[in-house]
Amino acid sequence: MNTTEYFKRTIQAYLEERAMEDELFAAKYDNPDKNIDDCVTYILNWVQKSGCNGFCDDEIYGQAIHYYEEKDIEVGKPLNCQVSVNHHIELTEEEKAQARQEAIRQYQQEQMNKMRNRDTAKRTSQRTDNEVHQPLINNQTIEDFSLVIAHEQLEQLINDAELEEWNNRQGIAEEAAEAFRSENGKMWGLRRGGMMMVEPKYLRVFNIKEGLAAVRLQDNKLAVVDMKGNIVRGLGNGISARICSKDFAEVERNNDYEYIDLLSGQIYYDLPRIVSEKEPQLMRASSNGLILRLKDPFVYGSINEDAYFKPVKEYNYFYMIYMKGFKADVERYAVDTLTLIVIKGDNERAYWLYDVHEDGSIDVIDRQCNAYHVMPDGTKEKLNRCDILEHSQAVLKEIAIQYRKEGGDPNDQYNMYHFRNRILYNRLSEKLKVLKNKHKL
Repeated sequence: MNTTEYFKRTIQAYLEERAMEDELFAAKYDNPDKNIDDCVTYILNWVQKSGCNGFCDDEIYGQAIHYYEEKDIEVGKPLNCQVSVNHHIELTEEEKAQARQEAIRQYQQEQMNKMRNRDTAKRTSQRTDNEVHQPLINNQTIEDFSLVIAHEQLEQLINDAELEEWNNRQGIAEEAAEAFRSENGKMWGLRRGGMMMVEPKYLRVFNIKEGLAAVRLQDNKLAVVDMKGNIVRGLGNGISARICSKDFAEVERNNDYEYIDLLSGQIYYDLPRIVSEKEPQLMRASSNGLILRLKDPFVYGSINEDAYFKPVKEYNYFYMIYMKGFKADVERYAVDTLTLIVIKGDNERAYWLYDVHEDGSIDVIDRQCNAYHVMPDGTKEKLNRCDILEHSQAVLKEIAIQYRKEGGDPNDQYNMYHFRNRILYNRLSEKLKVLKNKHKL
């Protein structure tokens, strides 16, 4: 029995049980225009469209029920694919007997092929011009030969065949990458193309996708690992986990789902979508708007829509990006806190622009208030933070005086904050404008 047949029987068994318990569904299940083969085809097409590589039982069963409940539903074309299920299905006595007979037949054929090859090699080495040696067992004898093997060998052969059928416990198996059980059946390992990559050491492997596996470690915590067993991101405690893509994993905790950014570890409650692969990488989350994706989980914020499509300013080795609602402890420094600097090739963190120099280099400050001098080739040199802070206080004092001269209310912190940012942004923009053509920034 192939894996698709196992999958079909699992779905059919569930539907039949549901029909026995639910009279309303039983009437729909008996619809002569519906059948289990079309149901399986519909589910497989739905799985393919989703782009995911593993589903919980309720998701698959829900689609099976949906197929029978809808009068007009597009089934889709039959798919030739391998399906794995994590339910144990008892074989009938007839199927067990058939499996044993098939195992015996394959074993006999392998042994006869070995005997033929061995006899052919022997005759070739001993043949001369004057003598011909007859084989001890000729082809006619081999065909009539009844091969007897030990019961233990037969059982092992059947067990190996069943293990092959049951490999990859969840969802549509990813080609070449798969999970396998230890000999005692208690642990899971990873292999690729039949070669063991990680020895059995996981309590469970939930799914494998894009070279990553969602697993449960021996301490019962969830994690994402690569095919060498290296932990890409720990996911903590939870009911289950699933690789959604190379960028995100889904974690079920107390019947709620979280989506973890594998780069930063940032948690979202809706699956984010990467909307720009160019630097800096941007993504959209329904509850957060457009997000600047960086490794530092604290440096992110909702981005102005125009900034997504067209960064505020783009230079040859960095971007200036306007962030809405961004909060950071850099207000003591003479920087526009609403404008971030992202250095190309550096997805670790974002910076705030502090100064621009005539040689085309810039000074920036990070979230920890560390100051750096950045050269046009992207190399950074750390600056003395105390000197930067002292100079910043003098600049901010000068801006405060200008704000009062223009009639600003010192007690109006909101307007004073935006006045200060506008002055600093304009000063730095003027410097960049002068140097852009000179150094081709």
